[in-house]
Amino acid sequence: MAAALLTADQVTVHNIPKVRDLITMSKLLAFMGASVSITEIPASDYIISAPTLNHAEAPYELVKTMRASILTLGPLMARLGIAHVSLPGGCAIGARPIDLHLAALEKMEPKSQFRMATSKPKFQIAAALKAPTSSSTKSLSPAPKIS
Repeated sequence: MAAALLTADQVTVHNIPKVRDLITMSKLLAFMGASVSITEIPASDYIISAPTLNHAEAPYELVKTMRASILTLGPLMARLGIAHVSLPGGCAIGARPIDLHLAALEKMEPKSQFRMATSKPKFQIAAALKAPTSSSTKSLSPAPKIS
C-alpha cells in the first residue's frame, strides 16, 4: 500500500491479507493526501489514488501501533524528496530495528541527508534529498504489484 505513494496514478492492490494494520495504513495514506477505496468489507483489494500529497509525514499518533509505517519512508523520499517518519511501534514480539532502512538512506549520500529526532514520545526520522533522482531512490522501495 505504501508503494502507491510513488505515483500520481491510481493503483489497485489485490489479495491483501485482512489484518488490522490495513485500517491504520489507510488512515496514514489519507493523512498524506491519498484516497483509499475498498469494494467490500473486509477488503482484500484496495484502490489508492495519490495525485498530490499534502504531508510528507507519518506522525506518531497514527503509526504508534503499526510496524509498516516505516515503509512510507522510501516512497516519500522518492516522490517528494523529504520525509518525516516517526519510529514505528506495534511489535508484540519485541524490538525490530530499522537499520536497513537507514542504511539505504546512508547509501544515497551525498544526495540525501537524514537525522533522527529523539524527543519523547515522538522518535522521528527526518530525511531530505538534496537532488531527488530516480536512480538514487531505486534501492529504497520495492516494486509494487500494480494493475
